[in-house]
Amino acid sequence: MLGFQRVEKLEIDTQGNLVLHTVVGPIHQRKPVIYQEVDGVRKEIPGGYVLKGEHQVSFKVAAYDASQPLVIDPVLFYSTYLGGNALDAGFGIAVDAVGNAYVTGFAVSTNFPTTVGAFQTTSGGGDDAFVTKLNPTGSAPLVYSTYLGGSAEDIGFGIAVDAAGNAYVTGQTSGNFPTTTGAVQTVFGGGVYDAFVAKITNVMPPPPPNEQCPPSGEGNCEQGNGGGNVNEGNGDNNNNGNFSFIVQRKIATQRIYGDLQYVNPGSSTKLQSVNITSLVISGKTATFTGTCTNNGKPCFFTVNATDSGPLGAGDIFTLSISGGPTKGGTLRSGKIQIRP
Repeated sequence: MLGFQRVEKLEIDTQGNLVLHTVVGPIHQRKPVIYQEVDGVRKEIPGGYVLKGEHQVSFKVAAYDASQPLVIDPVLFYSTYLGGNALDAGFGIAVDAVGNAYVTGFAVSTNFPTTVGAFQTTSGGGDDAFVTKLNPTGSAPLVYSTYLGGSAEDIGFGIAVDAAGNAYVTGQTSGNFPTTTGAVQTVFGGGVYDAFVAKITNVMPPPPPNEQCPPSGEGNCEQGNGGGNVNEGNGDNNNNGNFSFIVQRKIATQRIYGDLQYVNPGSSTKLQSVNITSLVISGKTATFTGTCTNNGKPCFFTVNATDSGPLGAGDIFTLSISGGPTKGGTLRSGKIQIRP
């Protein structure tokens, strides 16, 4: 029997997959493959999930040969290499509420995969710790990946993540480890190893020069930006939200850069984007999605923004948080600009 915490409801869909309904959206566990191997021949056994309580699930299995091992095999959702051309190893992993995976370990490779704008994109020498964030599907590109170390031996052993997506890493270093101004201890204490503790913030870096959009009207670039005041849709003048956003991608194959903020004291909404995961611009309308925090709690969002004129009159901004009702509409004040 399996038990799940922090889920609102468990459900089995029509395909036999287990659906975990959480505050940040549904999480799907594929229907298991159940089989026995008899005389080298694999025999499928009918079966699947069965609900046993509000937060518990078990397996139902058809008749099988009890004298032979029974295999209940989960479906491999994703699997990937993570490394370069030398010795690299992972020792710690953490997963946030929306399924992003955070990994740490050490890398000897000088070509370990890193991301543009990361804290440390080249090896410091010897063994370096690394911190890598993968999206919920384990697909390219990496959300971020960085070396973390100096010229001596550095290894990350443990990692944790908070509701805002910040990673906290601990491990060992033999000296010359990067520290920050005003930290508890900025120099190596001596001996063979010191412990280290580091926090990697989940702030989106600015795009590098070769991925920045040129000035308006020059070259190709998908970009939207805006800010202003919008009613949440109930006609209450005291329930207006203030928003600002910028989202851009120079070409379709490059990473999306951006930031979204939405604050409405009347509805106790305080949203800050974490990652922008998709962007579609069609004419003067931009639709983008991503992960966020709302008062520090994980969420995901969908935004539709329409540029209806040069002065901002008639511009539209709508926001949905974690699949909830749409907020917003025509701007009460402010301006949106969409550039396909």
